[in-house]
Amino acid sequence: AMVPPVGRIMMLSRLGEILRIKGDDSSLLEFSVNQFGDNFHPRGERYLRRFDLSVSSARWEYDVSGIRIIKEIQMPWENNAVGIRYTVDPAGKEVELSLLPFIRMLDFHSLRHEKETFEESHSLRNISIKLGANKLGIIADSGCFQPAPDWWYGQTYAIETDLGLDDREDLYPPGRFVMSTT
Repeated sequence: AMVPPVGRIMMLSRLGEILRIKGDDSSLLEFSVNQFGDNFHPRGERYLRRFDLSVSSARWEYDVSGIRIIKEIQMPWENNAVGIRYTVDPAGKEVELSLLPFIRMLDFHSLRHEKETFEESHSLRNISIKLGANKLGIIADSGCFQPAPDWWYGQTYAIETDLGLDDREDLYPPGRFVMSTT
């Protein structure tokens, strides 16, 4: 909430999650889920083994071709911040984890339907994105940020579809954070 308790802005919609096994150029293993109309891509739910929700965090456990990944999210009370941690057990393989931040920066009751020009700056492990008075900072404690601006069109939200509301949105990933095990 930018002006608590109102002015609720969703800055980051989600992270796209892609695992690549080094030495196997055909192995882009995406363990996130997106819906476009009636189609889903990728189908990351097939890798999900466990989900736990507690008062202080949410935790997902994945098995992606024998590689164990744990994602944990914490949202500190009364702070406009989110902490996301990935723990990767590569099972003796060299792997690369790419995380694509899907930027929204819009009132939580609205959906984005157009390309927007965001002000951006980045360095090795962070990116700062600004739109009007709203500013989002994303910082990684390892790996590097690789800029690759793009737009993903037609994201569909099934709950809005069921309610007869506007159900499609366009989101902006400015690039990806890439981390490797060696």
